[in-house]
Amino acid sequence: MKKYIIIALILYIILIGCKKKQQSRPSFVGNRVEIVLVEEVDYRDLPEYIKLTGILEGKTDINLTSEVSGQIVEIYTGLGNTIRVGEPIARIDNADHKSLLDQAEVALLSAEANLAGATAIYRANETLFETNRLSEVEFQNSVTAFKNAQSQLLGAKATYDQRKRTFDNTRFISPVYGEIVDLPIRVGQTVSTGQKVAGIVDVYNLVLKTGIGENVVSSVLRGQTVTINHRNSDLIFTGKVSGIGYKPLSSTANYPIEIEITDTKGYLIPGMIVNGEILSHVNKNVFYTLQSNIIKAFDDNYLYVVSSDNVANIRKVILGKQIMENVIISSGLNKGDVIIIEGSDRIDDGQKVEKRYKN
Repeated sequence: MKKYIIIALILYIILIGCKKKQQSRPSFVGNRVEIVLVEEVDYRDLPEYIKLTGILEGKTDINLTSEVSGQIVEIYTGLGNTIRVGEPIARIDNADHKSLLDQAEVALLSAEANLAGATAIYRANETLFETNRLSEVEFQNSVTAFKNAQSQLLGAKATYDQRKRTFDNTRFISPVYGEIVDLPIRVGQTVSTGQKVAGIVDVYNLVLKTGIGENVVSSVLRGQTVTINHRNSDLIFTGKVSGIGYKPLSSTANYPIEIEITDTKGYLIPGMIVNGEILSHVNKNVFYTLQSNIIKAFDDNYLYVVSSDNVANIRKVILGKQIMENVIISSGLNKGDVIIIEGSDRIDDGQKVEKRYKN
């Protein structure tokens, strides 16, 4: 029994000693000064942007195909070359087509001469018939000959036009301005009808085709400015909204939009993935801050406000619209208040701080 009493006395002495030690230890919480980053609250404009992403295309982008079959005998340009409307790209062997065209031209000239003769006879016989100096049978024969000559001329002209078109198609002519981005042919190669012979793209006048959500489509107008950027460049490019489709794209909730870009600065080319921004609205004269600066506790929101004597006090605020990484403060702040934007996780309410203003 005596043994247990002695143990109890020892424990009591230890506890009393610890308590006195804790009471004698000074507190440094109230004296600690934390350095915090702050900004002064002021009325500012907060713009809202519509964000979009897409792949650039040439405003003109065509695949030129062969209309006739034949062997490539000449190529006049090369991959990457600029080509203008009407300039030749290549030619297939057209000797046979030229011969057929010459024959059609002779037949056409013969039909024209035949019609001229039949017309003269018809008109002369018409006068004789009207004065009863020609029988009806003879007159009808001249009418028939005239109509046959007309028909023969139409047939000859159709044949000539068809052979002329075929002959012309043996030379591949650029119908647009652009650059040769694909030239999958070589001299000596035989191409067939419908085969691709060149790809031509206007690399200086580009278009971005993408989609925007139903909540913002009504705020976009044709001709509106679009700011374009590419992830691998610090350059800023400018485009214009050239078209808006007021029906969602198939299998999506997005509405189609097209943006023309001529300010490429020699950098943007078809196939690049770019990002764009369209200014949709400006919130005038509001208080706002980054959403990351807001302190949340249950359903309430707070900010640390630093007083003139550098004491940080937590203050409840009411939030408004969230715009990207920012949020509008509807109430709880006044112009000139100094709020903590970095370091609030290291302080307590009522703590002394050292302010550093955001640059």
